[in-house]
Amino acid sequence: MESFSQAGNYSDPYIERETLSGMICDGEYRRYGLAHLSIADFFSPKNQVIFEIIVKNAKTPRLINREIREKFDLETISTLSENIPPSMEIWCRDLRDLSIHRRRIEIMHQVMQLKYNRINKPNINLLLRQLSEMDKDAIVLRRTIADVAEKSIEDDTAAYDAFHKKEKPRGYPFFLPALTEKIGTVLPGEFWIVAGRPGMGKSTFALNMAVNGWENGERPLIVTLEMPPEDYLRKAACKATKTNSISARIGNVPADKYLERCQYLDTLGKTCQADFIDVGSITIERLVPMVEARVADHKSTAVFIDQMNNIGWGRLKPYEAMTKISNDLRAMAKDINLPVIAVSQLNREVERRSRESKKDITVPDPRLSDLRESGALEQDAVGVIMVNWPHKINPLRPLNEYTVIVAKNRFGATGKLEDVKIYPDISLIKQEAIGERGPY
Repeated sequence: MESFSQAGNYSDPYIERETLSGMICDGEYRRYGLAHLSIADFFSPKNQVIFEIIVKNAKTPRLINREIREKFDLETISTLSENIPPSMEIWCRDLRDLSIHRRRIEIMHQVMQLKYNRINKPNINLLLRQLSEMDKDAIVLRRTIADVAEKSIEDDTAAYDAFHKKEKPRGYPFFLPALTEKIGTVLPGEFWIVAGRPGMGKSTFALNMAVNGWENGERPLIVTLEMPPEDYLRKAACKATKTNSISARIGNVPADKYLERCQYLDTLGKTCQADFIDVGSITIERLVPMVEARVADHKSTAVFIDQMNNIGWGRLKPYEAMTKISNDLRAMAKDINLPVIAVSQLNREVERRSRESKKDITVPDPRLSDLRESGALEQDAVGVIMVNWPHKINPLRPLNEYTVIVAKNRFGATGKLEDVKIYPDISLIKQEAIGERGPY
C-alpha cells in the first residue's frame, strides 16, 4: 500500500497550471503544447476550459487572456502562475504521465470494488481518498442554455460557410457519393460501426474510407488489430495501381506494375498523413489511453478500429465485454472529439436465413439484430453501416455485386445504396452508374 500513498503525492493542479502558464505566455511553448497535448490530459474542468480557449485562439493569442478573464469573471490575469516552466517538453511529459496514472488508479478502484469489496475494504478506501485528492482542485463549470445555443450557432455557421464557399465540410468524408447524400460526413465525437460477416469486405470498406480521407488531406489514425500496417499500404497500392493482390503477394506482376507500385508506396511514405497503432491483442482499458495519447501527438482527424471484436475482454462474458467495449469507444469519441469508425462482425443469422432460402438466388440483407454479442452496439453508435457480398454466400450471384446498407442513422435517412460494386482483387469498392465500365 505504500506505493499507492507515494503515487498520490503527485501535484496534478500545479503541473496543469504551469503547463497552461507556458502556453499562455510564450508562442513556442504554445505550439509545443498544442502538438503534444489534448483536453483529455487535463483533469481539472477549469483547466480543460482554459486549454480549449488556448486552442480556439491559437492564431490570435492576444484574445486568450481576455477570454479567460470573461469566462471566469477575473479583473486581471497576466499568467496562471508566477513562473514560466523551464521546459515545456518536461511539463507535457509529466502531464501525460499523470493522466495515465489517474486512469490506472480509477481502474484499480473499480476492480477492487467489483471483485474484492469484502476482503480489501481498507485498500478500496485508500484508493477512493486518492481519487478525491485528485478531485480537490476541480471546478465544475455549468454550461447554461445560452452557452449551448451559442456553440450550436457556431457549428451551423461553420457548416453554412463551408458549403457556400465550396470548402471542405467539417468531419471525415465518405468515399461513396450515395453515403454522402444520406449522411454527409462523420462528425467529430460520433461513433460509427461498419458491420458484416467474415470475408464480406468490412476491412476493405474501412480501407477505402481511410484512403479517400488521406488523399484529401485527412490524418486518420488506424488501429490495426486484424492485419499489420504493411498489408493496409499494400492493399492501398493495389487499389491505386489496379494490381491483382494475389499476384502482388507472390511477385507475379509485370515490371512496369512493380515500378508503379514502388513509386506509389514511396510517395505514400513521404506525403501520407495516416498513422497506425499496430497491436495483436489489447484490452479496452489499455487501448483508450493509447489512442488518446497518439491522437494528441499525431493531430489525428479520425480513428479507425479494425476490428473491435479482437479487443481483449479478460474474464468478462462476451455480452458484457462487447457492451463495455462499445460504451468505452463511444465515450472515447466524445472525449477526443473525433469521429471513431469501428469494424465489427455480425453473427451467423444472415447465413442461416440464406440457407433457408437457398432455392432462390436472392440473399437476405443483414439486420441490426445480427450485430454480434451485444445490443449495446446498436444503442451506442450514432450510425451503423452494414456490408454484404452476395456472391460469397450464393455463387450464382454476380461476382462484383455488393450491398451497402445504412441500417441506423441518428440524423438522417437509412436504406440500401444502389449500384455499388466490389473488386476484391484490387481492394476497391466503388459506386457505378448503369452501363459504366469497371476499373479495368
